[in-house]
Amino acid sequence: MNTKKHLLTWIALTAVICSALAACGEEGGQNPGSPAQTASSAEITAAETEAEETKLVYAADIPEGTDFGGYNFRFLHWYHDSWQERINKDLVAEEMNGETLNDAVYTRNMNVSEALNINITSELMGLGEIATAVNKAVSAGEDAWDAVYIRLYEVPSSLSSGIFMNYFNIPTIDFENPWWDHNSVDQLSIDHKLFLVASDINIIDKNATAGLAFNKQMAVDYSLPDLYQTVRDGKWTMDYMMSLYQNASRDIDGDGKMGLDDIYGFLSKNDAMTFFFHGSGGRFISKDSEDIPYFSFPGEKNFTVTQKLFDMFSDENNFFNQHVWDTSVVTDAMYTQMFANGQGLFFLLRLDDIEFMRSSDTDFGVLPITKYDETQSDYYSTVSQHTTGLMSIPITVSDMERDGLILEALAAESKNLVQPAYYEINMTTKYTRDTESGEMLELIMANRVYDLGCIYSFGDFANQYQNMGSGKKNDIASMTAKSESKVAKAIDKVVAKYADLG
Repeated sequence: MNTKKHLLTWIALTAVICSALAACGEEGGQNPGSPAQTASSAEITAAETEAEETKLVYAADIPEGTDFGGYNFRFLHWYHDSWQERINKDLVAEEMNGETLNDAVYTRNMNVSEALNINITSELMGLGEIATAVNKAVSAGEDAWDAVYIRLYEVPSSLSSGIFMNYFNIPTIDFENPWWDHNSVDQLSIDHKLFLVASDINIIDKNATAGLAFNKQMAVDYSLPDLYQTVRDGKWTMDYMMSLYQNASRDIDGDGKMGLDDIYGFLSKNDAMTFFFHGSGGRFISKDSEDIPYFSFPGEKNFTVTQKLFDMFSDENNFFNQHVWDTSVVTDAMYTQMFANGQGLFFLLRLDDIEFMRSSDTDFGVLPITKYDETQSDYYSTVSQHTTGLMSIPITVSDMERDGLILEALAAESKNLVQPAYYEINMTTKYTRDTESGEMLELIMANRVYDLGCIYSFGDFANQYQNMGSGKKNDIASMTAKSESKVAKAIDKVVAKYADLG
């Protein structure tokens, strides 16, 4: 398309001008209102020019004169009754209310609605209902929703059933654009077919991304090095982290054993098995040159990583594993509350845990999951299949080119508005306590992992692997050998279904 309609974009000019004013005020320590503190028109013009040159502007390629005549674009999103804090917040905002993220979503939708002459609505549906409802509607040929989000843990049977549109067949969607998560595009396709994707429209998948937190006061008390610099230097490894938290625990209540009132080196749960495995560069399932998945876990390095994880989990004096405690004593949020109470040096998190700790007095910082060793080039972060869904488009939509244009426009304007609100306000100032954590969040988001082995759990291997954290059996080679045939058959079955899809 050669013509463009540039949607209304977000420019942070005021901050630059304020910086110029503040800089002038710092000279000579003058009192407010003195000549040395008043920015000249030339200085303000220079600040405006700098803002113009550095402003963040993203615009979708929309044909001039596009008008969808008041079309109602309909989202459908999953929710869980006991996860009220995870109810979708990024698709629709009813009105401006002063909350940064809410207002960004509202403004984004208004901008796109006015530019394309559409309405945007969203419906929530429970976990036990949404997949069935979408399958039923599509089977009946009903054009009920334009884009749907089924939780990743529930979505596999729907992906291979032919009810969703192959994104690669939608000519108005361009995955070269920066508002699409290229990791999701590359990792979630099978046989060159893609039925779900992550984009800047949403924050819930960002909240489902793995990371670590550390107690900053305990880091000082234990004379730990600058952990942010350790990350920057590429030295943040599994072995190094373990060396820091070993012997960090304290028997506070003096009963001679570690319990719920004591301090631990690392507060965690079974999810650490998967998160650190992915952090090491490992994958349960990889793909060949023809985009066909295969079981890539078997191998010496992955066995070595797993043994290190067993060593971590078996160190009960320093490692608190929420999943081994009696559920009548420990709630799902217990280890989160323990960290908020100052009872842990390190803490395993999904990023939405940061918001949960907003009211805590514990000063904490955020770090990526560790590398395997210093030779590894990047840090990798798992996107949990348990707490997010990604966007799919039912094959019954009446106009896929229209829907593609709308999604491009929403994603571009989300990159201008919603993502800055999420990162720069909610995550780097409102909830986290320092600017370095914002830098760490960028590293966490740079290489996110969508492992088909977790989403499909071929042969149930990924589930078994994660649950090994709660048990005493640690013969990973034997477990792998017993699973290989089962995993291969499960992959073949899914690949055969994909071969029949468009």
